[in-house]
Amino acid sequence: MKNLLSTLSCILFLGGCSHQNGFSKFAMEPSQERSANSIQSSKILKEGVVEGVLSLVYLNEVDPSVYNTHEYFLVAIYNKEKKELSNPNSFLQGALEITLNEKLPIKIKELAKEETIVARLFSQSTWNRYYLVAFEEEKENKLFLSLKGEGVSSQILRYSKNEE
Repeated sequence: MKNLLSTLSCILFLGGCSHQNGFSKFAMEPSQERSANSIQSSKILKEGVVEGVLSLVYLNEVDPSVYNTHEYFLVAIYNKEKKELSNPNSFLQGALEITLNEKLPIKIKELAKEETIVARLFSQSTWNRYYLVAFEEEKENKLFLSLKGEGVSSQILRYSKNEE
């Protein structure tokens, strides 16, 4: 009788949790789901040695109602030497250049990690630098992004524009 009561208690205890799993309470907003699908990363290499990481989210896919006049990317860069992204609208040029189909951006804005878009789309870290980068609208459906500068480079990251 004692074993039966223990067995029934275990079955009830374990059975009460069986309809839930690790993802039951995990809900994403639609923009977060699109961001997770859009994020790509590449190592930043210098002579074959990893110097950092480049991560991108194609914002035109994430929120096309807001990001539709240019090609917009949210960029997270970590590099050991803390080199900054070169801004075409500034006299002070950084050490790193990002290009889309071998063209420089038209606007770059550095973002604080606390900004809503960064907090919503990236896992925050104290060592990353975040940027909102805009390029002229591309007529091509294939988008190729890369980062270069002072002996470092990333792999080419590829996106396809969703034509609707």
